[in-house]
Amino acid sequence: MADGIELATVDIKVQDFEEDVQFSNLSINQRLADTNSFSFVWRIEQNDVSLSKHVEFYKKNLGKQVTITIDDGFVFKGVIQNILCYNQFVLNSEYEVAGKGLLIKLDEIQQCKSFTKQPLKDIFQELGGKAPMKIEPKNSESLFYTVQYNQTNFEFLCMLAARHGEWFFYNGEQMVLAEPDKKAVELKLAEGFVFDLNITARMQQQPNNISGFDHFKGEFITSTKEAEKPGGNGMIDAAVEASRNFYGDGHAPAYYAHAVKKEILEKTSELNQQSAASSTVYISGRTHLSGLRLGGTIKLIDEKDNNAGEFIVVELHHSCSGLTNYQNNFVAIPSETKAPPYTNSHLFTFCKPQYGEVIANEDKDGHARVKVHFGWQKEGESTPFLNVIVPHAGDGRGFRFLPEIGDTVIVDFIDNNAERPFVMGAVFSEKSKPDIPDEGNDAKLIGTRSGRRLEINDKDGQLTITDNFQGKFPKNALIQRNKDDLLFLTLMSIKDESNASIIQLNGPDSIKLGLQENNVIIAEILLEKKGKKITIHSKGSIDLRADGSINMSASEINMKAGGEITINKNGVDLIGKEIDLDAEQNVTVNAQLDIEVASGKKVAVTAVAELELSATGITKLEGGIVKIN
Repeated sequence: MADGIELATVDIKVQDFEEDVQFSNLSINQRLADTNSFSFVWRIEQNDVSLSKHVEFYKKNLGKQVTITIDDGFVFKGVIQNILCYNQFVLNSEYEVAGKGLLIKLDEIQQCKSFTKQPLKDIFQELGGKAPMKIEPKNSESLFYTVQYNQTNFEFLCMLAARHGEWFFYNGEQMVLAEPDKKAVELKLAEGFVFDLNITARMQQQPNNISGFDHFKGEFITSTKEAEKPGGNGMIDAAVEASRNFYGDGHAPAYYAHAVKKEILEKTSELNQQSAASSTVYISGRTHLSGLRLGGTIKLIDEKDNNAGEFIVVELHHSCSGLTNYQNNFVAIPSETKAPPYTNSHLFTFCKPQYGEVIANEDKDGHARVKVHFGWQKEGESTPFLNVIVPHAGDGRGFRFLPEIGDTVIVDFIDNNAERPFVMGAVFSEKSKPDIPDEGNDAKLIGTRSGRRLEINDKDGQLTITDNFQGKFPKNALIQRNKDDLLFLTLMSIKDESNASIIQLNGPDSIKLGLQENNVIIAEILLEKKGKKITIHSKGSIDLRADGSINMSASEINMKAGGEITINKNGVDLIGKEIDLDAEQNVTVNAQLDIEVASGKKVAVTAVAELELSATGITKLEGGIVKIN
């Protein structure tokens, strides 16, 4: 071992156990986006080794916190999850103890939650609970709609970090969502400082020609933006250039279903290119130095004391067989990388179709969308406005029938992405039935919440249009029937059971218009094919009025009245070949002024019994010849 290297000392403390732990075979495994794990063999001095002692040991220590300190600089805190009786001796026992970092508390129970217009920082702080944390993400934008679905809090947080290219890890004491620590620890390649150093480079290509669909604007989007070159010592640039030269350009576009805006599409493409670049080069090695940290930076000094570059530690495996023989194995990537190697913008929660309840259907943007509340969402939480699948949709045209608030709908997800829901359709249930008979599947129905409905009955051959169906009265109804030689169309406006107005068309046979009052037809017009007849009937009066003329023409016109027939106007003309005035009793002709009777030939006045001419004044009979009997 080289001069100047001091052996690291290791100490283990267990909650409620006052003495230092006698241990061997210590192992701590740290990775990015992981709860991390530890294990060691714990030797306990016992005067009486028995099964009851083992049970007592398990009861005392399962779930207890462990604090592992290396050189007073590195601290790892975890929780004991498993205990195995390893060896039994006469006066002592050895137990293999294993556990995870403190973040394991976030990684046990699957949950469902949704977050609307919240930034990463707020989401991590909410789900992190009381865990110690350092939350300083690069991305400070509010995320439109984010879903945790049947995931533990830790699984969900890891997914978000990977999707947005954020550095996320447990440093042994706190949850960190922040850029790596740029303060570098020097590692000299001289013997005794670093062993088994390996440098690996590989080709890896990500497409930069991608497409998507902006469902709000209703248009396809594309991006050919190339990510900025990392720079640095050129190791990543060389691998990226080799990949580009080998795979070439001009590929057909890839499709990203989750990228719903051009800005998101470009950011997604950039992150994927950066992630691919960060995975092209890494170094690994072994050292006795205890100053290395997960998410920290190391500086390599080569054999000639030159700076060989800075690297970010992405894996760190500590081991110690006793108190002082500590060593670690590390994996690191060039510090110029723009995103952590686990970055994957395609990571989303997988979700299958499920039920939801509509809570809003007034889309201010005019896209005929609805908001839905899922059973796993808290009260007040919901989706954003969702598209509703319809048979036809276009500019100013289509099929617009939205489910009502409180209706049950089936929601599916584009690409099975829990954050891309859409409404497939609505379903009936015990609380919302169609209210039509099921026998024979004869009845078909379209109805609205106010009771307007179109009902088709195949059995009766009948179509009915009704308003205010759910309320008893008033309402209007249009009924059409065409079956078994029975053809009619009826339009009704109904006040109540006894009062209504009706128009009925009975095929080519008749047309009827009527008013019903207290179950009695008080006025009607009937047009009948049989007899070629039109009947107008009223329980009261019938008025014929015109601002111009009323013309009546027929081969014969008959007028009958139970009382009087009165013709009243400034002048009355009766014109015809023959005009007969016939009365069973008297005919009275009366005028306030003169009465003139004239004929082109002859005027004959006859009486069976007596003819009387009289005047209060003078009576004149004049003619060329006057004969009086």
